[in-house]
Amino acid sequence: MNRDSKFVGAEVLIRWNPLSKVSNEKDTIYPPLIIYLAYRIGMLKDIDHIIIDNAVAELMYLKENGHGQVKLDINLSISSITPALCEYINDRMSVAGIERNRLWITITQNDNIPIKATPENMESMLELKNSGYVVGVDGFDAGSIAFDYMREGFFNSITIGQKITKELSLKGLKANKYIVNMLIDYGQENNTYITANFLEDASYMVTLAGMGVDFFQGEVLVPPLPVVKFNDFMDREEKKGLLAYYKDEVI
Repeated sequence: MNRDSKFVGAEVLIRWNPLSKVSNEKDTIYPPLIIYLAYRIGMLKDIDHIIIDNAVAELMYLKENGHGQVKLDINLSISSITPALCEYINDRMSVAGIERNRLWITITQNDNIPIKATPENMESMLELKNSGYVVGVDGFDAGSIAFDYMREGFFNSITIGQKITKELSLKGLKANKYIVNMLIDYGQENNTYITANFLEDASYMVTLAGMGVDFFQGEVLVPPLPVVKFNDFMDREEKKGLLAYYKDEVI
């Protein structure tokens, strides 16, 4: 959601339900473990391709159904960003006829994978950014590595997590406010989007919007949705927007 309370995109989530019928959320295996297992058995590249293929297919569907401005964000490991992956992404997007700025590529920090960024990874990230994609870093509050990425200047999107968004107003944690202000200043000076993740209280959104954060996501807005339900949701949002528009026109 942007500052105007309009839903403008979604994060492509990966979940693994090991049973044919999962009735309990606890039975779902979440990304850090999935990615770690894929890394250990040499299938990380296959996972990356699956995520990219599904994201591009969804972008095609959205465009064909009147949602040509909706953006999707995929999370990848820094070690995955190679010249070969850049070529793979470009090929898929070109064939699909999708504008590159509709695909956001976010580097996620996974402590379970002991691989650091190489010069090749850095150059590939910069190539993606210069090619028109929105390239970002996730979980800015999770570790100092994000500052290393910021110094390299190869991304134009920063996502801050719950360690900051949930603690802005708590006594003794005023530093979080200064961190957010610093990131917002950086974003405005370097054409970089700032997204607040893990929102669980609408009041934080009001506070962060007032400070200048660009985008928001979290359970307080909309819980994770299967693709079909997400498409239905975007259809309803589009109709709500049209109704508001025609209402204003009549007035």
